[in-house]
Amino acid sequence: MSSKKKAMKQLIILISLSILSCATGYAQDLMDYAPDFGQYNVDEITMKKYEKDSTAEAVVLYDRGKTAFRRVENGFNIVFLHTQRIKILKKAGLNWATFEIPYYTDEDLFEEVNELSGFTYNKSENQYEKTPLDLKTVYVEDRANHWKVKKFSMPNVKEGSVIEIFYSISSPYLFNFRGWKYQKSIPVIYSEYVTQMIPFYTYHFIAQGISNFDGYHAEASIATRKFFNTEFSDMNYTFVMKDVPAFKDEAFITCPEDYIMKQDFQLTERTDLNGVKTSVMNTWPKFIKELLKMSEIGGYMKDANSTSKKLVESMNLALKKPMEKIQVLDDYMKSNFNWDGYRSIYSNKSVRKFQETKTGNTAAMNLYFVGLLNSAGLDAFPVILSTRDHGKVVAEYPFEHFFNYVVAAVKVDSTLMLFDATEPLGAFGVLPERCINDKGLALKIEKEKFDWINLSLTNKSTINYFIDLVPDLKTKSINGHFRIVSNGYFATDSRKNYLSDPEAYKKSMIASSYVIQDTVKVNNALESDKTLNFTFSAKENMTIFDDKITFMPFCSFVESVNPLRQPTRTYPIDMIYKQEQMFQVAIHIPEGYKLMHAPANISINNEDYKLQFSTESLDQSILKIVGSYELKKEQYPSTKYDKIKEFFRVMVDRFNDEVVLQKI
Repeated sequence: MSSKKKAMKQLIILISLSILSCATGYAQDLMDYAPDFGQYNVDEITMKKYEKDSTAEAVVLYDRGKTAFRRVENGFNIVFLHTQRIKILKKAGLNWATFEIPYYTDEDLFEEVNELSGFTYNKSENQYEKTPLDLKTVYVEDRANHWKVKKFSMPNVKEGSVIEIFYSISSPYLFNFRGWKYQKSIPVIYSEYVTQMIPFYTYHFIAQGISNFDGYHAEASIATRKFFNTEFSDMNYTFVMKDVPAFKDEAFITCPEDYIMKQDFQLTERTDLNGVKTSVMNTWPKFIKELLKMSEIGGYMKDANSTSKKLVESMNLALKKPMEKIQVLDDYMKSNFNWDGYRSIYSNKSVRKFQETKTGNTAAMNLYFVGLLNSAGLDAFPVILSTRDHGKVVAEYPFEHFFNYVVAAVKVDSTLMLFDATEPLGAFGVLPERCINDKGLALKIEKEKFDWINLSLTNKSTINYFIDLVPDLKTKSINGHFRIVSNGYFATDSRKNYLSDPEAYKKSMIASSYVIQDTVKVNNALESDKTLNFTFSAKENMTIFDDKITFMPFCSFVESVNPLRQPTRTYPIDMIYKQEQMFQVAIHIPEGYKLMHAPANISINNEDYKLQFSTESLDQSILKIVGSYELKKEQYPSTKYDKIKEFFRVMVDRFNDEVVLQKI
């Protein structure tokens, strides 16, 4: 049994010695907690729109959750109850009738989804219809790292429907006290979470995005319980939020989890029957030490170090400089091993199995890489982090669930470099975009000191478009010759998309109105340390009206709409990396025509961005247009939202303006 599973079983045994049962059945839970479940409400069914947000595609009428402890044969489980009712207002809201219930399963311990039920309510002529969920349509989908998802869609759902569901999850993982999300991407009229606590365990909760609850009530249960010689009452805490607005997801954000109104819980203290309190809350140094003792992390690295010594010796690295050693080992990892797509800070197989299969999760890959680097005499260690879609790490709380990824760090003199062996097309010493998420934690400790590692980047990614446009009056077409040169993340994304499906990528390179005329030439598709080059020719039908030729000089290579459209924003604008896009266009003016209109020149350069656009006529036969825009920071605070929004507005307007040629 792994060290992680042993730790889980030990904690569960400890908890099962001191928790008193809530011995009610599931059916009684449903009756007590959701008395209106299964009953239609005329006002809800006839509701046409949500007055406080007329744009809403659907609205959560109520969302109720409760977590309590329940006695089972071998101890105690935590039981989570959830009931939810949603009104579908528009066709776009039909996707809210599809549900996913994630739950964890392992060899010895597993969660169970129980008492799943649901109804769809509709009005047909003068009758009200009630359609139950058919449990035969429910199916289970395997996810990564022992997670499963129970998925289903409610029946007979259409615009105007009201849907409701109820289910419970029984979990043996008593330290995993479920949190609650009060906010969603649609409005929530009423959200309530009840936590039923016992005196033997103290939990700390983090309320994100909530300054005050609309309702809060703490009340001891009337009935007392007795555990051995200790008599006590359960404490019921009720948290309520009303009229929660929809979270408007927008461009340049890590993930909604970082900003929505939610509540998370963590076990912090245990009290025995004699009243002696034991702290369960970790410190970061203690947390790091515990991880390094685990066989799936520290043990795995030691095995990788010891079993790879002969391999490293065969590479003849002794006389090489540190940076040369890193390059050789980085190339070796990317050439010989493949990522299986799973993310974790724990390796999902032994070192021997990893060497045999040549595949593994992020931990298996990068912890092995750390072992190789250490075998070569380099100062290397793991850094655990949270990917962008997983949410940010809160430095004040040493909680394991913050982390889902590990990378390799190596120190050369005073320079710290970060590597991810899962990305064969990634540039040397540059993490993939998914990892650029504030900070990571170094799994290295000296004299109780630990380090946070800054994951932000200093390098700028650039892309250059060289465009030559020749209007052909005979064929009534615009003949274009294009060269696209990129580096950094622009190049990495293009490489991955091109190599995964070359034909699809070629079609996506330019607006659909253009037809690529010849072979697309690609340079440095596999050489991630070099600039990536695409060269091709394409043709577009010419727009001629009233003796005027009109076309867009940048051929739709730029944003056509402002990605920032909300009136206000309370969270940062996260660009991930500094970036610059540049355009150089030569337009050949056909004989018998003259320039009638070109986009106006502009030049703005400040601490946040640069925006430049200029036109120049050469010998009346060629119009030269040069445009560029640069975002100088990886992230902008919400206080600069209006400024960055205005930047995009000007850029979109100017870079999508048309050139007009007038017949003489």
